[in-house]
Amino acid sequence: MKKLVTVGILVALICCVCVVANGKSEPDTSKITTTSAPPVAADTKRNEKLRTDVLRLVNHAKAGKLKMPAQPFPQSTHRNSLSKGAKMAIGVGIAAVIVFAILWHTTGPGSD
Repeated sequence: MKKLVTVGILVALICCVCVVANGKSEPDTSKITTTSAPPVAADTKRNEKLRTDVLRLVNHAKAGKLKMPAQPFPQSTHRNSLSKGAKMAIGVGIAAVIVFAILWHTTGPGSD
């Protein structure tokens, strides 16, 4: 009975690790509904406004009138987050410890 439970837990753990390693799964497209497209006239009006704004910005930049805004936060030289590789190594280490503990409990000294 213990081996059956242990094998079940081990298979579930391996499945969880494989799902996490593969990344995000594909979204369920059966529930996605399409909405009607906005009128073409509204799109062309927005596109023309965007085009004029971009051209004005380019002209100001070429003329030297454009001033870069000050950064709201100072740049720091250190990062507070772990890299993706470090996070994966921590996850693999935790999984290895769990598997080792299960195997030690089932086949180690004092097991029935």
